Amino acid sequence: MHNDRESETQVLSGIVEADETFFLKSQKGEKHLNRPPRKRGGKAKKRGLSKELVSVLVACDRSGHKADYITGMGPLSCQWLQDNFKQHLDDQVIFISDSAKSFTAFSQREKIEHIAINLSQGQKKKGVYHIQNVNAYHSVLKNWIKRFHGVATNYLDHYLAWCNELHTRRVSAPLELIKLAFVLKTPATGT
Repeated sequence: MHNDRESETQVLSGIVEADETFFLKSQKGEKHLNRPPRKRGGKAKKRGLSKELVSVLVACDRSGHKADYITGMGPLSCQWLQDNFKQHLDDQVIFISDSAKSFTAFSQREKIEHIAINLSQGQKKKGVYHIQNVNAYHSVLKNWIKRFHGVATNYLDHYLAWCNELHTRRVSAPLELIKLAFVLKTPATGT
């Protein structure tokens, strides 16, 4: 999870959309790699989900509150959702996700109303329920990260928080951006 100051108090309410996206694990900047170096960008050796991919859960409610969490390597687990995500949901939410087993199991265990959208069968929505807002934010995140030509996995949480703040506050002026950087500096490093 990133940006503890915001995430600790961020509570999503009402209709909450959630979906995960993946970034290739990067050791950018490290002097001793545990694999041969890749060309800029690179690709995973295996197709589909693997331990080469860092999972990022993105959730948002219809009021515009967004939160993103680094959930680890490979696919998201129900246990991670229970231990780390449940505390950020209001008591009465309608939880919308794709039909991944981890979301379904989490919703059943926590007795949360769950609407599963089966994207693999071409389903895009069920009535007023969809995950289009969260998938649009995935696009924002991917384009944000792309401009840096890869981000070290160790610092991915910082870039996610930065993107979230810029997108949420819609910062566009350079002076606003500089002021925001000083306000959001990481306390542990002072930078």
